[in-house]
Amino acid sequence: METIAALKHISFGYEKNVPILKDISLEIKKGEIVGLAGGNGSGKSTLLKIMAGFISDYRGTVHIAEAVMENLACVIDGSAVFEDLSVGHNLEMITKMSKNAEGRKPDEDLIDLLDLRKYYRRKASKLSLGNQQKLALCMALHQDTALALLDEPFNGLDPMSKARLLHYLKQRADSGMSILMTSHIRGDLELLCDRLIEIEKTGEKQA
Repeated sequence: METIAALKHISFGYEKNVPILKDISLEIKKGEIVGLAGGNGSGKSTLLKIMAGFISDYRGTVHIAEAVMENLACVIDGSAVFEDLSVGHNLEMITKMSKNAEGRKPDEDLIDLLDLRKYYRRKASKLSLGNQQKLALCMALHQDTALALLDEPFNGLDPMSKARLLHYLKQRADSGMSILMTSHIRGDLELLCDRLIEIEKTGEKQA
């Protein structure tokens, strides 16, 4: 299978001489779902930020094809939504902000699957935690997403929505979308992922 992302010997710390990540290497194949497991403070979210380009002062190399970066989806560190805008305007805004508006239209199937359409006129700030998470996912995952970086994607979701999202992600992976995701519930990762990587402050080991 085609490798669409490769990290080699990634090390990083927010404070000098206090490493969070040390010598992390991994590859992600097209259509593969990879899970990052590890305790609080092990650097799972930080690794996703490095891949997304939010952190640049790390050691090591990150290679992600340009075509993949153009179709990258990120939900990292909670649900990033425009709280003063309605749900519908949030979805319109993310399309207008995209460099390639044609390729960043929301996935209407996901909007319906997560039952978000009935909240279109409601301000994002008035949504529950779970519905804000649904909105963040719908804003990130567009029709042509090649690689999705998902930090705790099931956070706040009710059991039915969680089951629907699990099924959706499996279907998208079968269609070629790659996923790198974290969860504090290891069972969720084992249920969905093709492969798990255990992240520790001293490095990584495959499980």
